[in-house]
Amino acid sequence: LNHPLAEAAWHGLAFNRNAMPAPFWQTLKAPMLAILKGEAGWTLDEQEREYFGSLLVWLSRPGPDIAPLFSFEEIRDALTAIDDDLRGRILWTLGNSLQEHGQWAEFIKPFIENSWPRALRYRSDETTRGFVQIAEQAGDHFPDAVKTILPLIRPVPNADMLTYRISKDRKDKENIARNHPQVAMRLLSAITPDDRARMPYELSGALDALAELDPRVKDMAEYRRLKDLLE
Repeated sequence: LNHPLAEAAWHGLAFNRNAMPAPFWQTLKAPMLAILKGEAGWTLDEQEREYFGSLLVWLSRPGPDIAPLFSFEEIRDALTAIDDDLRGRILWTLGNSLQEHGQWAEFIKPFIENSWPRALRYRSDETTRGFVQIAEQAGDHFPDAVKTILPLIRPVPNADMLTYRISKDRKDKENIARNHPQVAMRLLSAITPDDRARMPYELSGALDALAELDPRVKDMAEYRRLKDLLE
């Protein structure tokens, strides 16, 4: 990192899209972590930081004959040093990995449980939205995904995408609420604030859809809380 050409080299590497062999990344592992944590004497732009942040996911995913580059402890150390925006973007990358490769039990869940910082100050709108995206992409693992992320999320303003999908896609076989309405109710309540001004659009429709899918939803405290917000 102290080499006169280090900054130019890392800027160039951020825009290189050619696959690099594992030994190459092993050599650059320590300086990459240092750059992400802001320990270099220069800074990356937003797009470059997002690229190197995404490598915390892609280079940690287990594959045939490929050992993960980063330990969960190293990832957690980096996650505590970066900002909320980049943490949120890393979660979107994790969601993309889940969508492309699956591996909920083998990789995604262990990554969250062992790497993600659990202190309150690391819960943000950005990370909550990223966690919700992961849960929605977990398929049959949706109940376990919600259980995993609930301790890591907070109410966010205008969580419209979840309510829209629940209310409009109730007949879609891929709709998470179709097979797990009570779990979807818990997730919806967890991200919906008490402030009526910040309620998500289509909240009423989402509640009706969940109650239609499983009438027992109406007996849940989460359902009653959200119904009260609408009155």
